[in-house]
Amino acid sequence: MVLLVANEIPDELKLRIINKWLSRAKTRINSGNEGVDIKSIENYVWSKLSDDRAIEFMEKTRMFYPDIYPRVLEIFHSLLQKGFVKELDGYTVLNILRRIGLDIKPEIRIKFVKDGKEVDLREYLKNDK
Repeated sequence: MVLLVANEIPDELKLRIINKWLSRAKTRINSGNEGVDIKSIENYVWSKLSDDRAIEFMEKTRMFYPDIYPRVLEIFHSLLQKGFVKELDGYTVLNILRRIGLDIKPEIRIKFVKDGKEVDLREYLKNDK
């Protein structure tokens, strides 16, 4: 069962829901009911990440929410297995993480392109005559 947490729900209730997810995930992982190792689920989900942003968001999730990370993997694995998504791009990953109540923020990147190649700010602002 995939339950998405809306922004209108109070933080106390979000915390209770996430704790319930964690206890269920730990029970499933420890009991081995699914017959699938969490490492194989992680490898499968990571193989379906299609861009650098998706990888960045998953790394941040693993780093900032280590207790919730196994449940996040289960959610993504379920979505992929059921065919709701074929691959996970950065936009999709970020939206799903935000819907379940995780506060993941993308890094701000500004790229300067001059004559078809990426350059630094100094080179970009330099006048070529």
